[in-house]
Amino acid sequence: MLSLLVSLDGLKDNEVQDLYSYRPVVKEGDNVLVLVHGNVRHSGIAGRITGGTICVLPRPPKEASSSSSSSSSSSSSPSSPTTAIEEVVVVDEENAAAAGQDFPLSKVVRWDAVICSTHQIQEAKVHAKETYPGAKVEPVITREPGISQERAKFVSTFLRSDSVVEHVDASLANAAKGVKYRLKQRRYPLWHRLYDDMVAAKLKPVSWGYFWGLTSDKNQYELVTADNCCCGTCRDLGFRNYAELREIIKALDEAIFRLSNAKR
Repeated sequence: MLSLLVSLDGLKDNEVQDLYSYRPVVKEGDNVLVLVHGNVRHSGIAGRITGGTICVLPRPPKEASSSSSSSSSSSSSPSSPTTAIEEVVVVDEENAAAAGQDFPLSKVVRWDAVICSTHQIQEAKVHAKETYPGAKVEPVITREPGISQERAKFVSTFLRSDSVVEHVDASLANAAKGVKYRLKQRRYPLWHRLYDDMVAAKLKPVSWGYFWGLTSDKNQYELVTADNCCCGTCRDLGFRNYAELREIIKALDEAIFRLSNAKR
């Protein structure tokens, strides 16, 4: 239905969000959620409401402990709305940090509010264009959540091979970033090598997206470039570039010096 509504002319995204959102009026003492920085949320109890702001207080620890014991004792029976609230709201450091703070009323919603996000609006537009407005969304069923142990071991051995990676130099910059390995080639040629090796080993090759996801972690892998390569060719090229830059700067300095003296 959302894909049907976003396809209508004359309706803006914020109007669609208002139609598909349920935001009950927040009153003092209600269990609320505070929307902070997009998906980051704090939970607590609504305090005083003045103008366009509301004070959110953390849930007392006694209430949280009693809620955990009551939820465990009533696990066999159907959960009531009150039990659902107690399970969602948990006392932590983030909630404690929000004690006594005033938040804009537009950022505070009741626990049972339903918010239609901008991401859902965009997904509905894409779905309407790929199929047609109002088309049924087929559920995505992942039959194989991961690769087999044999394939995973093969990929791990490949990514630790000396012909694929090398250990980075010991430096403060690498230690701060946490980088451990440097890829000797670009990811796409390496994936082709892995593809051929897995076919030769009579294993199902991993996809390019899977391999890219493994090697795109900047905290573990980095690509070899002319700046971080230690081979003679790259170092010689770097020295030549620096020498050429020095000549350019020297020529510019002499030209500026001549022009400035000529004007005198």
